[in-house]
Amino acid sequence: MKEWDPNNDGSVTKQEFRLSIRKLFGKTKVDTKEVDSLFQRLDADGGGALNTSELKSAFKSLKDTASNSEEKTASQKATAEKFRQRAEQYRELAAVAHQSEQAATKLLETRKGTVGSKVGAAINAKNTKLSDIMKQWDASGDGELSKSEFRNNVLSLGVKDITDTDIDGLFDSLDSDGGGALDMDEVKKAIKRLQEQANTHRDLVREESRSYIALVKATRVAQNAFWRQLKDEEAQEEAS
Repeated sequence: MKEWDPNNDGSVTKQEFRLSIRKLFGKTKVDTKEVDSLFQRLDADGGGALNTSELKSAFKSLKDTASNSEEKTASQKATAEKFRQRAEQYRELAAVAHQSEQAATKLLETRKGTVGSKVGAAINAKNTKLSDIMKQWDASGDGELSKSEFRNNVLSLGVKDITDTDIDGLFDSLDSDGGGALDMDEVKKAIKRLQEQANTHRDLVREESRSYIALVKATRVAQNAFWRQLKDEEAQEEAS
């Protein structure tokens, strides 16, 4: 009380009230209008100064305000931390979901395969010896395959989603000497190469499928854990 009433006249003027409030808050900036508004509320008789009774009421009001402010600040910090954690969880969920989507897109693209892997898979499906395949493909028995013969043999395999242009391009990639025809040595190497491409493609699809399934499971686990946490928090808030 003495610190607020430096001249010991038993009352605190608005100016004295301002100075005391500023000392109380130290370096923290205080809005003069808010201080004057508080003074007017506490000056019950409107005399322009606070007596002992009014000053006690002022102390109580300041104490309550400070306490409420601390509680409000703590609550705001807790709420901000909760939102920060929730945002981080959303970010993690979105990242996992995005990985699953990317894996699904990649798997769909991989499953399409190349022209070579498609032809090789069709050859493997026939489960025929390499020597027998070569005899079947060289129906004329002249020891070589022209582009048209190669095309007809590939079409006879029933490969889906490939065009004549695709087959001709495949032929050109297998015609190592560019002679316009495949001799039996080139045919042998070509069939082996196509079968290897099919096997590589099959293994790649299996690997990417396993990876995709694992990501889908991880996404579901993360989502379920997130929603369970939300429900638990809501239940705690309702109970409190």
